[in-house]
Amino acid sequence: MDPLTAALAFLAAVGLAAIGWLVFGWLLLPGARVRVELEAGPTLERDLRGLRWLSASGLLCPEITVLSAGLLPAEREAALRLLAAWPEVSLREEPPERRAE
Repeated sequence: MDPLTAALAFLAAVGLAAIGWLVFGWLLLPGARVRVELEAGPTLERDLRGLRWLSASGLLCPEITVLSAGLLPAEREAALRLLAAWPEVSLREEPPERRAE
């Protein structure tokens, strides 16, 4: 066997071992359970998509709550539409003065 073939075979074996190690670690990785509170606003959909992606990947198991303090009618309608599409997300009504804190 020539040296180039031996080197490539060694690198392939190391790469396969590294991939196997990562997959095994991924299977043993527990999802972190966290409580996330998001304020409803213009970035709500982007934030929800990111949290749902983390949840689907297994890196995070969030309990997502959307705070609806001080929403305009159009923002409230958009937030309710998102919540209808994603039933695992809950809505918490709060007085408008709480949002300024």
